[in-house]
Amino acid sequence: MKAIVMMKRFFLAATVVLCGLSTPAVAQQAGTADYNRVYLPGHGVGDTVSGRIFWGAIAFGDERKTIGFALNQPNRRAAVKAALRECSANGGRKCVPDLTFYNACAVIAMGPGRTKAISNDAETQTLESLREEVMDDCGSDCRIVRQGCATGQ
Repeated sequence: MKAIVMMKRFFLAATVVLCGLSTPAVAQQAGTADYNRVYLPGHGVGDTVSGRIFWGAIAFGDERKTIGFALNQPNRRAAVKAALRECSANGGRKCVPDLTFYNACAVIAMGPGRTKAISNDAETQTLESLREEVMDDCGSDCRIVRQGCATGQ
């Protein structure tokens, strides 16, 4: 008798488990309360590879008269190192990093007694609009001396 009761309980438990597993997943059905709140595996939340990040850096030496400019480096440290190396190769002394950026563009303008460097998001601002911004900042007697984008291209 005890064996029959145990078997009935087992079959009842197995039926409940199987019925629970065979119900359709309604979490991602449009119009349901859980739409876009419940994440199912393989739907782009933490399981996809994000876009690559490309770093750039600007370094100045000799009181901002010598420039080092680096683009498309694999990380921030490599970008700074490449900018410092270029600054030194251009004859700069006491080169220091000034600006780092990733997946963005940068423009440097120089004029009598001043240097301006800016960067911005390459997806929201064109290189041309960045050029206009740095020229507005620097003044009409400035000229653009370096520009580029760290976008992997």
